[in-house]
Amino acid sequence: MMVAIAKEPRMSDAAKAWCEGLPLSIEEIVKIEQRVMLERVSRLEISDTEVANWGHLIDEDDPGAAAALRALLERAVVELAEGRRDVTSVFINKTWWMVTGGLSWGDTPTDAYDLIVAVDGFRITERAMSLPEVEAAHATAAVAR
Repeated sequence: MMVAIAKEPRMSDAAKAWCEGLPLSIEEIVKIEQRVMLERVSRLEISDTEVANWGHLIDEDDPGAAAALRALLERAVVELAEGRRDVTSVFINKTWWMVTGGLSWGDTPTDAYDLIVAVDGFRITERAMSLPEVEAAHATAAVAR
């Protein structure tokens, strides 16, 4: 049995209160959260050691391996934010977690397994989204309209 677990994105109390003061739909809030996570991925410094540690997810010998790893993390953020049927959410000890897994004999048990492991390994969702991060993501969304 193999199980992958990562914290779900969450907002700080100030960011949550700010969003509640706006007429935002659930879909718009999810898009804001997604933009914050994508911004965090874009700022990640990916070392050669991390490329070696996560090489099983990408072509480690590729000279653009760090960029490939960043692209994988971006894909993970987008796919996990949109929801997948091989991922569920559970609330344990005051924290929401994304979970996937199952029986495995060498291969990963679900398509989402590696995505969740990578998001958790790079600690993208480890800290709550701050008010400045949420405001910037909202401004980006407003400009995109």
